[in-house]
Amino acid sequence: MKKIPITIALILLLTFSCKQAEKTNEKLEDTPYTEIKMDLALKSEKSLALSSIASSIRYVPLQTKNECLLSDIYKALFEDNKIIIVDPKMKGLFLFDNKTGKLIAKNHFIKGRGPREVLQLSGYTIDRTNKLIEVKDGGNSKMLKFNFEGNFISEKKYRLRGNYGINKLSDGNYFVYASNNTTLLDGYRVGIYDNNFKLLKRMLPIKTELEGASFLGRKITVFGRGYNIHPELCDTIYHVNENGGLQKSYYINFGDNKIPEKLFKQYHKAIKNTRNIAKAHNQFNKKFITDRYAKTLSGTYETNNVLIFLFKYSRTNYAFYNKNTRNVLIGYYDYQGIKGVINDVDHGLFGMPIATTAQNELVTVIYPNDLLNHLQKIKKKVGSAKWQQLKRGKMKNLLKLASTLDKMDNPIFMFIKFKDF
Repeated sequence: MKKIPITIALILLLTFSCKQAEKTNEKLEDTPYTEIKMDLALKSEKSLALSSIASSIRYVPLQTKNECLLSDIYKALFEDNKIIIVDPKMKGLFLFDNKTGKLIAKNHFIKGRGPREVLQLSGYTIDRTNKLIEVKDGGNSKMLKFNFEGNFISEKKYRLRGNYGINKLSDGNYFVYASNNTTLLDGYRVGIYDNNFKLLKRMLPIKTELEGASFLGRKITVFGRGYNIHPELCDTIYHVNENGGLQKSYYINFGDNKIPEKLFKQYHKAIKNTRNIAKAHNQFNKKFITDRYAKTLSGTYETNNVLIFLFKYSRTNYAFYNKNTRNVLIGYYDYQGIKGVINDVDHGLFGMPIATTAQNELVTVIYPNDLLNHLQKIKKKVGSAKWQQLKRGKMKNLLKLASTLDKMDNPIFMFIKFKDF
């Protein structure tokens, strides 16, 4: 057998690897996108009445039992008339009825390294084609699969660098998101993998000045049968469709309030020169993000009619963009509902956005302790006569719900139906 010199072999290997890499790197799909002009809207920063964007609201309190007590909820998925929640503290998988909030099924996790055991829950997704819920165990590098009745079906190991967010696509492939970490996907944000976690393509290269800029927030949210991506310090929202195609959906134009490119270069330099990225980020905020400049945050939710996103401009704000009228309404962020987006529909809270539904609804989560405290403050503030009037009017249904609650009960989901504005 004739031997190939090592040098030639290496050249052939590198050439083959480059060709393989070229095949996996794809550009954005050439589709139209929407530009949202925010420069004028910024000047009208104020509180926002919920009644100006909502046609109705409804509450779904999650049933409280010893076997389904939940900790903080950071994510919920809505499918097959169910609310699907994986408790972040590894308590288990829980399925509730999305109309009544009653517990339908549960499957508690056992900590460990063996079959059906988990070490570190780091996300979950829905396989709509096969009607399965896939739970990511980052500690054991595997995906656990459950049916919509909460029963364990199977598990599969994966080999991926780093701590990816893994999401299932309708075509059976997986979509993963590497944020601004250049080491995970060799300088790209998005990767598409087949069912056996073989890399098929990489998309959305990371700009040099944003390398390493990774912070907390909902960077990936479900919309339709795909996912929206809102990268950190980026004014563009992207969409990964059900077949793994990537397209630019929205460009948020802050006009004169846009952060200049030269400041991003200074930011990148600060990140490179420190091990404390969070500290560099905070210094960047204090120095550059003032009343003059605005930046988007990783919090984007979309329905068929409305896009909701967070941005920072002197303070954190919600922006509600109506796709039909192209109007933008702004209310600054305040969870307690005293200021910001004010619930004037029934004088309750606005809550924390967590998801959207196919019925043009935004879903927010409210904790009973916060709601009960809020109602007590209103009662004390308005006086006995006014309180009795509210009990018979706007607050009737809310107070009926409150009478059934204990401060330590499971969270409440509020479904906000949008109207044209």
